[in-house]
Amino acid sequence: MDNPITPVLTLCDGWKGVQAHLLHSLTTTLAHGPLAIRNVLILVPTTAAGHVLELALEHDLLKNRAATILPSIATIHVFLEDMASRSLGKVTNIDPLLRQAILEKSLGEAAESGFPPPFLIRRGLPRRILSLYDHMCLAGHTVDAFAQRALEEFNAPDDAGAERMAQQTRFLVESLTRYRTLLTSLQLNDAVTLHQSLLDHGVRSPYSHILVLGPETIRPGDLAYLTAAPAVETVEIIAPASMEKHSSLRALTKHGTSTMTHAKFSTPSPILFTPDADDEVVFTARDREEVLISITKLLKVLAKNGTLPEINRIAVVVPTPLPYLYLAKQVFGQAGIPYQLQDGFPLATEPYLAAIDLLFDFIEHPTEYSPSFQLLLNPFFEFPGVSEHALVALETELQTRNNIHGNEAWARMRNRSRQQPVQLGIPGLEGHNHSGLVQNVLETIHTLEHTLTPMAAPTTPMTTKINGMRDFLTRYERTTSPHDDAPRHNRARGALLTILDQLENVDRVLGESPVEFHTFRKTLHDAVQSHTFSERTGDNGIHIIDARSAALGMFDLVILVGLNEGEWPSRRDHNIFYPQWLLQDFGWPSDFDSLSSERIAFKELIRVSRRHVAVFRHQLEEDAPTISSPFLEDIEDLTAAHTQHIPARAMNALVTSRNHALRSGLVQPDRSVPKRPTPGILEQRLPKPEPVSATAFELYLRCPFKYYAKYILHLDEEDEIHMGFSPLQRGRIVHEILKEGFQQWDATADVPQPYTEENYDQAVSLFRRIAKEKIPRKYHSIELARLFGSHGHVGAIEWVLRQEMTRGPVAKRFVEHPFRTNLRLEYGPNGESPWHVDIKGRVDRVDIDLAGRIHVFDYKTGKAPESKVTLQVPLYAMCLAQDFSAETTQATYLSLRDRKAVRRDDYEKTATQLRETYRLISEGHFPPRPYQDHLCNSCGYIGLCRKEISETALPTEVQEVKPIT
Repeated sequence: MDNPITPVLTLCDGWKGVQAHLLHSLTTTLAHGPLAIRNVLILVPTTAAGHVLELALEHDLLKNRAATILPSIATIHVFLEDMASRSLGKVTNIDPLLRQAILEKSLGEAAESGFPPPFLIRRGLPRRILSLYDHMCLAGHTVDAFAQRALEEFNAPDDAGAERMAQQTRFLVESLTRYRTLLTSLQLNDAVTLHQSLLDHGVRSPYSHILVLGPETIRPGDLAYLTAAPAVETVEIIAPASMEKHSSLRALTKHGTSTMTHAKFSTPSPILFTPDADDEVVFTARDREEVLISITKLLKVLAKNGTLPEINRIAVVVPTPLPYLYLAKQVFGQAGIPYQLQDGFPLATEPYLAAIDLLFDFIEHPTEYSPSFQLLLNPFFEFPGVSEHALVALETELQTRNNIHGNEAWARMRNRSRQQPVQLGIPGLEGHNHSGLVQNVLETIHTLEHTLTPMAAPTTPMTTKINGMRDFLTRYERTTSPHDDAPRHNRARGALLTILDQLENVDRVLGESPVEFHTFRKTLHDAVQSHTFSERTGDNGIHIIDARSAALGMFDLVILVGLNEGEWPSRRDHNIFYPQWLLQDFGWPSDFDSLSSERIAFKELIRVSRRHVAVFRHQLEEDAPTISSPFLEDIEDLTAAHTQHIPARAMNALVTSRNHALRSGLVQPDRSVPKRPTPGILEQRLPKPEPVSATAFELYLRCPFKYYAKYILHLDEEDEIHMGFSPLQRGRIVHEILKEGFQQWDATADVPQPYTEENYDQAVSLFRRIAKEKIPRKYHSIELARLFGSHGHVGAIEWVLRQEMTRGPVAKRFVEHPFRTNLRLEYGPNGESPWHVDIKGRVDRVDIDLAGRIHVFDYKTGKAPESKVTLQVPLYAMCLAQDFSAETTQATYLSLRDRKAVRRDDYEKTATQLRETYRLISEGHFPPRPYQDHLCNSCGYIGLCRKEISETALPTEVQEVKPIT
């Protein structure tokens, strides 16, 4: 960098002082001419912050100062993208998917070249590595310097943990070195190299004066670039004086700035609205929805008293966007209060993407009933000659043929349909067994199978699979009708096509190579789940805005919500690779610094309002009591002379929506009101969930939405990162050991040998030998002790064998026994009698004793299951009893962790569970309502379900209150 300029730090009296100084600076610029302001760029932390700042400047400059234009306002990311576009192709910024693919390739090469990682490289881990790399480099540090320090700290040969950290460091350094080399060879830039590349190519800034608002808007690497960018004459950082010790601001000023303290902008402190209870400074409600309802009451009270500010100068400040934004839309919409917000929509939740998953299911299982019918029924696609009558006809034909599947069976049906004469039907009254209808569907399935086969082939590259998807969409995608949400559909479709283009670019840049279809599917899912839309909702009304953005707005009433621990202050996302004591010397603040900085920011946010401020908190989170925020102590600095009580009686007397009135019992439900969609309830019935999987139905019993995400949307659940064995890995290996152990033991004689005290040691030796073969050597000491015990401790497999010693002789034993049964029950979910339901499964072990009784066992490496959410073992026993014509059966769970055998003979209850679950799934009931709330803590779909929203009552609204305008 040649002679970079020295940035200026201007400290003001709060955010109002920042705005006053900014206005003064822009007014001074306007004195040089009405177009001089075009040379000014204002950098803000978020897009929403830019919007509210623009509104403030419109009020002060365009109306009061008669300016003709406003300065440019942008985030640093948008500015750098604009600078790259001005290089005329000399500087190319890499797209995120290609960047991640390059790192993944580098990780693999590093592991193969003698630098193996001490952990499994799971999905999501490359993104964490890039985040570590970006944070460190943009904070002004280098990977080499960090590695040198880390290897010095972890140089402890006798410490296994230190050696793992050193091994991890060598792996990460080698991977990132290869990543940077490949990036350079491709002449691409990422967030770390973009600054230097712009400088090397002399890309001139269109702005000579850059104003940076707040301490968290840019990072040290960004500041170093701004001060060296061609044509930039001044860079000024403007922040509240109280933030001088803010960790982010200290990092920016570490290498020297010239500080100028601006004269205080004198404004009175805002008046704090408080409840009329003694010494209370915060309004309290039951949950988040009730908090927002209370806010609508407060606004109505102020409107009634004639003290409500202009509606566009009211802000409801949320600590994080979710779930407040979605709740606010509902509550303020019902109350007739206009609102505006910056909304974010995950692409993965769009219905159009669920339709793409059905396409993938068909490609993997083209001749199975469910994938084929779900694809043909999907409203996003249109297949010539395939109607609802035709699908009913084929379904009837399949049922008469006992649900035949497979290429040969479907081909025989198709050929037989071709040979039969076509029976003409009366239009609109076609018969459900019409041969022509059946033939149309079978021919369509055959055409689709032939067209999409190259996508499923493991020998085809990703480009071939992407082209296959494009061809399918071009040929069969339905044109949206005027009644459909065309903008939403086009937005989702455009995003998907963009992702496909990016994945195709990855294949082109890194070289085409064969890829398994399931790998392609996972790659596309990862790209979809990381994509969100950001759009503005509403252009008039109160602002629903996050805390980082609200500070730059001009508001007369600021209402802060969520004053609970975990939201103010927020929970920290700690680095998963290294301890904090090492990272804090390389750009990461300590927990103390983070808390102190967040407290300072909160104090300043309270003072943003020009007239009034109010704070709210909720008492319950998932039905558990919450802890109030420690920041409430800072609100008490607003003395009693600056408070105004709002009578509880005035607020409680108001009813702000029909929902509120219904809950209060003030009005009766109106059955004539049309029904709106309810979260978690699909409007249309789904195809029959057959063949029934007991595992899938148990997942529905634990959480219906998780079943929906996995089996209907076919979304992959994010795996937790485990340093050793994951519970899934351990369970799979234990099942393999038990399977092969019983098989080898039984193979020594014509009938299964009983386990006795005399041959117990021989049996244990057999199982131990198999375990040593199955378990990786580095885990032998821990896992073998877990399975075969130690002094004073009985191992899991020892316990299983001791259980066997108490049982009688066995005539026949099946292990990992697969079955498929057309189970007959007395009646079905809709009263049909009898009811035949297709059940498939795999039983861990089936013993048939000398009397012909069947004993069904299922191993659980976790705790003993609860009967309310399990039906697997009794359901399997019912099916096998029918298959083997056995009069008596026993069904038992063997909990290896609890050393507990749980007998299940509640077959009537199991049949009831099966019928009810079958009915709910068929009718499309998937509410996000887990059996126990703690299941959400380890759920991989937590980002999609929005449990806080959908558990609230959502009947159709009829507006009966006067809107605020």
